[in-house]
Amino acid sequence: MHSRCVPRQTQYLAVKYGARLRELRMEQGMTLDELAEASGLSLRHLSCLENGQIMMGLTVLAALSTALRLPLVCFVIFPDEDERDRFVDMLRKMSPDQLREFQEKIRPLLQERSERNGAPSTAIKDRDRDE
Repeated sequence: MHSRCVPRQTQYLAVKYGARLRELRMEQGMTLDELAEASGLSLRHLSCLENGQIMMGLTVLAALSTALRLPLVCFVIFPDEDERDRFVDMLRKMSPDQLREFQEKIRPLLQERSERNGAPSTAIKDRDRDE
């Protein structure tokens, strides 16, 4: 990225999102070559993304999300920086059985909180109960 043409905030975000991409790729056990093949992006493009030299757009994020088999949200959370992001990342890493058990435990708390606030709970849909 040329610093004369790109605002500093954008440079900072490009580096931050690139580091997150690298973290997620490595977590999935993929090499850059494998990710390039799975995403349809060039190796050079991926390298530039991971090194924060260019900013990724929505089309690229969608391709990466599909290739890494991760929800888009995973690319824009930073578990080391925010407690809520850490929580979302923890949920993402749970097995289906662990997630189901967690939902069973938290459902009553969410319903109680919702009732205290005078609104029906929409956090966990009724269909989840039937699974």
